[in-house]
Amino acid sequence: MHLTMRQAPNSDNFLQKLLKTTAFWPLFGDLSVEERKSRFFEEVSQRKLTLTFPKSGLTIPLSLAQFQIIEHRHVDFESQQFLFNDYWVTVAGRVETHGDFLTGECQFRIILGPEALALSDVEIEFLRNKGLPI
Repeated sequence: MHLTMRQAPNSDNFLQKLLKTTAFWPLFGDLSVEERKSRFFEEVSQRKLTLTFPKSGLTIPLSLAQFQIIEHRHVDFESQQFLFNDYWVTVAGRVETHGDFLTGECQFRIILGPEALALSDVEIEFLRNKGLPI
């Protein structure tokens, strides 16, 4: 699967570099095309999706907060919030099947930036109550 990154915070150089690269999903190369697609949809239905960025050596295992599989042809997804390079982010995107390939786009969405370290105890508790795992 190839995922093209579309958006990242301008202030984060590492995330900006990820915009210029491609993410892959491990495709179980020894399996048939149909078995690879089946494994992909099975992983998503378990609320999991792993993205690998080979040029940067980065692998991000995502826990999916929400997803929608449409006619076993494409998946819209958004990850749970997680801390990445001092930013609380989610990853959202769409993966589509095209013949023998899975392709799509995803983007990092910022929930909180590094300035969150200066939050008061009351503000942190409020964010925890809203579901942010801090």
